[in-house]
Amino acid sequence: HWFIDNVEVDQTTNPTNSFPWNTPGSYELCVDASNEPCVPIGDPPPPICVTINVYAADAGDITVTPQVLCPNEVADITVSNYNTDPEYTEAIVVTDANGVIIQVIAPNTGTFTSDQCAVYNICSYNYVTANGTPPIIGNNINNIDCDAECCDLECVTISFEDNEAPQFPNA
Repeated sequence: HWFIDNVEVDQTTNPTNSFPWNTPGSYELCVDASNEPCVPIGDPPPPICVTINVYAADAGDITVTPQVLCPNEVADITVSNYNTDPEYTEAIVVTDANGVIIQVIAPNTGTFTSDQCAVYNICSYNYVTANGTPPIIGNNINNIDCDAECCDLECVTISFEDNEAPQFPNA
């Protein structure tokens, strides 16, 4: 007999089961053996219980302005509506065009600039602190598997471009 939060949800004849956990929260999963009518449910042995914590990372909404800049101009970065529960860590991560992490910025606001023409990704990264991959400069963000690690990643692409024609004072 399988119970979630003291409500029987299934009966099986084997010791394994699988349940979908679609809603974040903390649940008590219990299994109790019976062999009716000799051993009714609730008789010894006692049920075996475990607490299941279901997480839902949310990187929220990332805003980067402007998204096309000249070298040395500054992009303002803001992240809102991300998961702020104490079990989660939020970071703004800057990568090059290949996904290599080049900078990690404070959780919800910051700036970025480059003195070179290049394309960058600015990402909001929200993950369960206990079992997520911390963003480390030099690592590739594409190696983070949010399906396996309970994280969420939202990115915006920006580019530093020199679109002004050169001026020659004595042409």
